Amino acid sequence: MPDLYSNTALAGNARKVSPTDQLGTRKIAYLLVDAEGLATNYTDANSLYSQVVRLIAQNVELYSAGIPSGDQALLLVNADSMPETTNPDTPSRINDGESANAYLESILSNSGLTVAVWNVRQHGDNITYNC
Repeated sequence: MPDLYSNTALAGNARKVSPTDQLGTRKIAYLLVDAEGLATNYTDANSLYSQVVRLIAQNVELYSAGIPSGDQALLLVNADSMPETTNPDTPSRINDGESANAYLESILSNSGLTVAVWNVRQHGDNITYNC
């Protein structure tokens, strides 16, 4: 195998690291769910939080459901299991056609829940989403 760290044209590239959400896993999509009272008694059976998480898990591959705070909770899902993925570099709430967010929001709405679903981009210790 060639030495990638010698003084060659490849040496600089061999030492680069780019941010990624796909290290030994499928591509991860970050979602923020927003519903009034989401954190209220969230550990109770059939709480609003448990209903939202269960409905989303029945429609996309859910990896992680974060602890809700106020009206919001962060979910990590398999991006490829979303009906339509969006560009992670331009986080937005897309409501046209059958985009990922509109699809999930319609599933929640059809179950009688009013929940906004936002695409999220994680950077440092912050997340960015459009409200």
